[in-house]
Amino acid sequence: IPVLAKLSLWMHARISALTACVFGEESEPESMGRREDTKGETGRESFSQPPTMDAMMIRKMNDGRYKTAAISLFFSLYPSITLQAFQLFKCRNFSGNNNPDGYLLIADMHERCHTGMHIAMLFSLGLPMVLCYVIGFPVLCAVLLRRGKDKIPNVLRKRGYLFTSKRDRIVVLLKSMPLFLLFNGYKGNYYLYEVVVLLRKVFIVAIAVFFEDKQVQALLAILLVVVSLCLHIRLQPYDNDEANFLDGAGMVTCFLTFFLGSFLYVDVSFEIMIMISFVILLANVLFISVSVWYILRTVLLGNKEEEEEEEEGEEELL
Repeated sequence: IPVLAKLSLWMHARISALTACVFGEESEPESMGRREDTKGETGRESFSQPPTMDAMMIRKMNDGRYKTAAISLFFSLYPSITLQAFQLFKCRNFSGNNNPDGYLLIADMHERCHTGMHIAMLFSLGLPMVLCYVIGFPVLCAVLLRRGKDKIPNVLRKRGYLFTSKRDRIVVLLKSMPLFLLFNGYKGNYYLYEVVVLLRKVFIVAIAVFFEDKQVQALLAILLVVVSLCLHIRLQPYDNDEANFLDGAGMVTCFLTFFLGSFLYVDVSFEIMIMISFVILLANVLFISVSVWYILRTVLLGNKEEEEEEEEGEEELL
């Protein structure tokens, strides 16, 4: 939920700004037809023309769209594929002793573990998925961000880089488009923070798969959430206070859910279980309501700002 809230909060504003900038819809005093002091050869006042996109910039934009779509697809499938990969390694002994033949694959009870078929699946599917996707995808994201950090607008602004023209800004945005989902919304110093979020997802899935005891799962999940929350409070990685608040509130909600949920697996009265369940439900509903309110407010304010910019651009033309 925190990741979806952050993506919804920032994707609308940033993609709208990028689209407006690329297609010349954003009002700029230097490029939106400002009246010149001199007159042309025909005796009429001349106007500066808005910048046009050449073939190279169009190719870069299309190439960036394909790369962005690919990264978005891998990013969306990452938790589910990680879960499927880990489930190939989870076995349980149903024989009641240490008999090796008693271990069955939890994902498919008809398959015995550590046999020919299971070993073949481990080496043909399990290990390649873990190495190439579970571990390889965060490493690939980190390498791409490190290699492309000179193209990330937030990093450039952190270094004091100033865009001298609208075309200069368009070129930088087009170069950074393939990595948009990875660095969007983060401060220049923390452009690698999305890799930390991916690793957090891996640990959550690993806790859910490899630890069967519910109380152990809750304790490990609480430990992970506390560490993540402390890191978030220390860094404040997002370049917007609202995004920092939403992500922090999401972690607090997860902490309350895991902490209070652990009491449901101990010997407590039915009334206490009902009260704990109500508090958990209330905390999650409250967080979702606040997130939706922030998202709607951001979208409405973004539309209002775009309308004001269009009006200012028309006034500049007049």
